[in-house]
Amino acid sequence: MVRSLARALQGWLAQHAIEPLYIDPGCPWQNGKDERFNGTVRDECLNMQLFDSLIEARIRLEAFRQHYNTERPHSALGYQTPLAFKQAWNEAQKKQQDSLILT
Repeated sequence: MVRSLARALQGWLAQHAIEPLYIDPGCPWQNGKDERFNGTVRDECLNMQLFDSLIEARIRLEAFRQHYNTERPHSALGYQTPLAFKQAWNEAQKKQQDSLILT
């Protein structure tokens, strides 16, 4: 199924004259954000566990995802969690929209 999906996507890209950008093997600096995240998942979750089943892997990865997004502060977000950052951003957007409304 994955291969057929990949082929369908490649066909769609070719049909629309879109050339995908690939990261050269061994060149993680070409996509630093994704590579940094992948390294974090490996270091803080995958390398810490020995999974007995796919179900266990899914459960542990979901627990890691929840922790990463709701409990773990991120230096790039001013030591806020992604959830707290998103909530603050949404509130700022609401205030900005309200200030543009004429009363």
